[in-house]
Amino acid sequence: MVSMRYPPHFTFAVFDEVEEAQLTSAVEAVSSALSQVRVGFDRIGYFDGSRSLVLWAAPAKPNELAYIHRLVHVHTDGLQCRTNYLPGNWIPHCSLAVSVDPAKRSEAMALTQAKIARFEVVFDIIDCARFHPVEVIYETKLRVAV
Repeated sequence: MVSMRYPPHFTFAVFDEVEEAQLTSAVEAVSSALSQVRVGFDRIGYFDGSRSLVLWAAPAKPNELAYIHRLVHVHTDGLQCRTNYLPGNWIPHCSLAVSVDPAKRSEAMALTQAKIARFEVVFDIIDCARFHPVEVIYETKLRVAV
């Protein structure tokens, strides 16, 4: 994530073609319904893509994120989302490394088998971005949880 200059994050939807105004509107609508989200993590997972290995932190209670995922898709209904981010297909995960160096593959895979200490993170921003390279189109801070 360091090389992307973008912090670890949850991706709830990916669109190949969409108007920025539609995304901004969706982010505003979703953020108005949310406050900061505290998420616990208890293991490292991976996606073995055709182009690269992706490492991610697995949320201890993934159903807590289902509400946000549904909300995002309610406010982007009708937009052509990539299949693996659609409701029913999406795997809750916090991206940590999106392009693991092939020379480090064995080390990375060992992380997915190791026990890790549970940790928590407060997510306090919601945004929409275009990538590669990452360019934030619009972001807003979430209100403090009561």
